[in-house]
Amino acid sequence: MKNKKECLSIKLMAEQEVVLFRQQLQALRQALARAQADNMRMRQQQDSQAQLLKELEHRVTQETLHRQQLDLLKTSSMEKLLEDVEQKEQHLRILTEEAERASKLGQLQRKKIQREVRQMRSRLAQERSMKLDAFQRVEELQSRLDDAVRASVPMSSPGGLRSRAQYSLSSASISSRYSQQHLLKTNLMGNKIARGIQRPKTVPIKHKKRTDDAFLPHVAENVQLSAFQVQTAPPRIPFRPDW
Repeated sequence: MKNKKECLSIKLMAEQEVVLFRQQLQALRQALARAQADNMRMRQQQDSQAQLLKELEHRVTQETLHRQQLDLLKTSSMEKLLEDVEQKEQHLRILTEEAERASKLGQLQRKKIQREVRQMRSRLAQERSMKLDAFQRVEELQSRLDDAVRASVPMSSPGGLRSRAQYSLSSASISSRYSQQHLLKTNLMGNKIARGIQRPKTVPIKHKKRTDDAFLPHVAENVQLSAFQVQTAPPRIPFRPDW
């Protein structure tokens, strides 16, 4: 009887322990389920965080690359801009030097033209003075020849009248020829001055000599022609009135 009680008590205790163990096991299972759920949730969170981290890293990498590209573009554009500015400054310096050179050449050309005009005016004044002197000499020679003819040829003889007429015609021809030559040369020299002012040219040094050589022989030729006409005039014929 005592053993039965002990067995029953042991059995009850065992059943209680079994119930307790079952409760503990259930609690453990619930805790394990909760832990597994938490673990799953934590794993999902970790996965999402890892995905977010990857996306963030990718975004940071892309932004870094984009920033580097922008920096490279800015650097290259800055270098290109500096190069363009340097080229433009160099071109501007070249244009400035060319403009200064052209201005200096223009000033030198104007000074050269003014100097040539002054030289031409001086030569014209000298030639005009020489021509006036030559004309005065011709007039003096003509006056002397006129006096010589008047002294050698009487007015009353027919030969004298004819010689006087020939001498007058010769003098008029010489004066006309000299006036025409003087006007022609004056016009030519005026045209040369106008052309020299419009388009400067170097005036040869031998121009004055060539002008004198071209002018003086005409004067000498005219004087010799007058002397020859006087010398070849018919001899004086005495006038004999037929009454």
